[in-house]
Formats: sequence, structure tokens, C-alpha cells
Amino acid sequence: MADENLHQLLERLHVRLADTRSAPAEDRALIQDVLADLTRLVERAPREGDAAQAHGLGERIVRLEASHPDLVAIVRQIVEALARAGV
Repeated sequence: MADENLHQLLERLHVRLADTRSAPAEDRALIQDVLADLTRLVERAPREGDAAQAHGLGERIVRLEASHPDLVAIVRQIVEALARAGV
């Protein structure tokens, strides 16, 4: 289900993640988990259970919002694009 825009957004997220080297280890781990989940959702066809995964993803995004607003903005763009695609 991957499209060019989603891949570009994931690439932007990878670049921003590299800029968070000074972030606490817990934040970096959470960011990497979010990135891994988003990558899985982008790279495969929609399937049952995606809604539950997206809900858990949303909770983790909220935890990062105050400390990493730039990353969260990119994540939200990806989530919105996935929602438009029916994921």
C-alpha cells in the first residue's frame, strides 16, 4: 500500500529521529517503536487488527507530543495519509 508521499514522510521521520540523539533513552526507544509500527503499516496491505494497532500508536504519539512536537507533526501526517488509504 506504500505510496511515494508516505515513503517521503517516513524518510523525513528517519532524518528527524537522527536529530534526537540527545533525547532521553526512553523517548528514543518510544520514537523508534512508533517508526517501526508506521513502517509496517506503510509497507503492507491493510488487514484486520490495524485499528487496534493504530489506537496503541496514537497513545504513544500523545506521550511524545510535548517533548518532540516536530516528530509528532510528521507522524500525524503519516497517520492521516494511512487513514485516507483505509488503514
